Amino acid sequence: AINGFMGAGCSAAKARPPSTLDGSSGGELPGKDTSGRPPESFNKKRRGSVSAEADNDSGPLEKVVHLKTDEQRTFLKQAVSGIFLFADLGAELLDEVVDAMERSECAVGDKLMVQGSKESEYFYIIEKGKFLVTKDGKNVYEYDGRGFFGELALMYNAPRAATVEALETGILWRLDRKTFRRMLTAKSKTRAAVSDQFLARVPILAQLSKSDRSKLADALQSHQFRDNDVIISQGAYGDRMFIVEQGTAIAFRDVQAAGITQRQEVGRHVSGDFFGERSLVTDEARAATVVASGEVKVWTIDRASFERLMGSDVDGSKSIKEAVNNRVESYQLDNLTAN
Repeated sequence: AINGFMGAGCSAAKARPPSTLDGSSGGELPGKDTSGRPPESFNKKRRGSVSAEADNDSGPLEKVVHLKTDEQRTFLKQAVSGIFLFADLGAELLDEVVDAMERSECAVGDKLMVQGSKESEYFYIIEKGKFLVTKDGKNVYEYDGRGFFGELALMYNAPRAATVEALETGILWRLDRKTFRRMLTAKSKTRAAVSDQFLARVPILAQLSKSDRSKLADALQSHQFRDNDVIISQGAYGDRMFIVEQGTAIAFRDVQAAGITQRQEVGRHVSGDFFGERSLVTDEARAATVVASGEVKVWTIDRASFERLMGSDVDGSKSIKEAVNNRVESYQLDNLTAN
């Protein structure tokens, strides 16, 4: 692997790109449960959150905006959606990332990144053009019209591990290190607020110490759903719990009556409520479908992170596990009664 360089997501590649970050976590994607048995990647060791070098600039964060067309914004959002580095920024910060990206044109022979240099502080997304990657004087990869590189330059001021040179006139979008790190600082402050003000109001998490709530906040991922979006589906496999930050999510269960399947509302989840917790302790399919009623913001935590955080060194972990198990047992009892 080449530190400081990633080539996943490129089309028309001539070789497998070097990679240091695995952006695929496997399992369930919020709003897109995968049906059937648990995926092979379930419960494998997952990466924790990625941290940048300390940001010593304590001044106010000035929002950087480079105007774009709707088509360009859609292209950039799709391009960054599968990149691990941006996976848990949340919709609002992701919009800020797209706002801050600057269009850049290059000519044949331009070097966007030079092996061993610390001068390159940009992350690039390719819109058009061919780019050759070399390491130690050897050709190791070629981008053809799509791809991204330099993402670790956003995190660390370390020598670049490869050289990227334009083979033809190209168009790229770039984001600089300072802007991105200031965004991470803003995200960190948001998570601190979530830890102090929000998680303490969630009944099953109330027994956690402030320090442990902070650890949990670091593992949470933020997601937004629009009206009528399906968050989880009955009968589908899932590997994460959801905590409602804002809005209302309605739970439905499909039941058989006179040979006809009917959907019945079985509950509503509002700010501070949680659902999907059975996936943290069992491999069973989802017991209900949950749909967003209006705009809904949620925090999620996956099974691997939950098990790691609920270790014996966490105060109140036993009570939290018992609360989750009690909820799961109540679901199972309801199922038996329904049958």
